[in-house]
Amino acid sequence: MNNMKQSNYIFKVNTIEGGQRGSYQDSYYSYEVISNRAEHEVKAFCMNVLKKSYASKDMPNAFAGELLEFKNITNNNEGKDIFCKRVEETYSYKSKTLYTG
Repeated sequence: MNNMKQSNYIFKVNTIEGGQRGSYQDSYYSYEVISNRAEHEVKAFCMNVLKKSYASKDMPNAFAGELLEFKNITNNNEGKDIFCKRVEETYSYKSKTLYTG
């Protein structure tokens, strides 16, 4: 039996927007993500699992999802040292994909 400690990765996701804003337009995706994980883990979840996206400089092609925004919109862990238990933070994640008509 493996005695490795299991980590729980919990992400609460609220979809704010998903899809085209009008006929024949790009698709926009906007989410509010709540988690007690480190910011870089939340960003990786958003960009690789929730809705695939890339920073504009790293896009493999023009039709790959483009990262528009990833930012922490709460400040619950500021000033805590690394040994304190993290509390949930809320992040804004936005991306878009080009219309392919």
